[in-house]
Amino acid sequence: MSRNIFYHVDGQPSPLPTDIEEAKRYRKRNYFDVAACPTCIERGDVGLFTKARFTSNSECCHCALIDALDFYNLAINVYTFDLQNDGSMLIYSDRDGSERPVSNEYFKRFQTSLNLFGEESAPVNRQSAIAHDLGFFVHPEPCKKSGHFGIRTVKGECYFCENERNTLSARQQAIAHGEKWYIPETTCKICNTQSPKHVDNGRCQNCGDLNGPKTSPRQIAISNGESWYTPVQPCPKCHTIADRRVTDGHCKGCVAPPTRDHRVTAESTMMKEFPDMILSRDDARGLGIKVYRTGGPCRRDHRGFRYTSTGNCIECLNG
Repeated sequence: MSRNIFYHVDGQPSPLPTDIEEAKRYRKRNYFDVAACPTCIERGDVGLFTKARFTSNSECCHCALIDALDFYNLAINVYTFDLQNDGSMLIYSDRDGSERPVSNEYFKRFQTSLNLFGEESAPVNRQSAIAHDLGFFVHPEPCKKSGHFGIRTVKGECYFCENERNTLSARQQAIAHGEKWYIPETTCKICNTQSPKHVDNGRCQNCGDLNGPKTSPRQIAISNGESWYTPVQPCPKCHTIADRRVTDGHCKGCVAPPTRDHRVTAESTMMKEFPDMILSRDDARGLGIKVYRTGGPCRRDHRGFRYTSTGNCIECLNG
């Protein structure tokens, strides 16, 4: 279990990375955005979870939960829906008559997903899917990686993620057709254009010599033995083109991160901020936490935290 501690710009600890680049670096599925989701605010939902985003596509985690539950109720015929003349969809509840307008594009995404199951009620588990001769079923929770609607294959994987993995990329399609160039989905980091790239080495046609050395600002700085480089793209956090550190990509335009004591752990932070927490030893083991506190005294009448592995009182060990 990963026990990384992250920090907001103001130095406050965070349970998740505070920007998408940090989330990618630590391979986290989610991160916190600076601002809450506009859709959640319009809906009247407030809280920390409305700032959580999926690292894969920057979509709101809270909206994904609501959307997946709406789709689940539509797929099992608990809700009905209607497309209005103004191009918005209103989802009606058979029980309380509530309705929610969404865009026409959103409606098409719902409709396309519903068409996978036909006109009948969608199966809700693997056994039912197999009985209906389907390779997938509907689930009330969204995909944990990207927030897709909760359609799972009989193997338990996300239906949409599996399709994306099985879909050939632009480069793979070019290789399959024997072509030497392909059009990438994103712009080149060096010339900031969406020019064709070579299938063998990924070099951009607009950047010049294919057989020459790689010329990204960071690679040039590394070859020159420099510690900082100036990127082409602005920083996603401070939105400025400021120097970045070669080793970890830290941006000079951002507020300097707080000095971190590498001896600080999730457990030491918890003991400091919640000295009166009650946590049994069994619960600590189940959660993978290295310390626990029952509130009862040790042989020296200490009532603080103890190590989960040995049960020894930490105050006694510290003398």
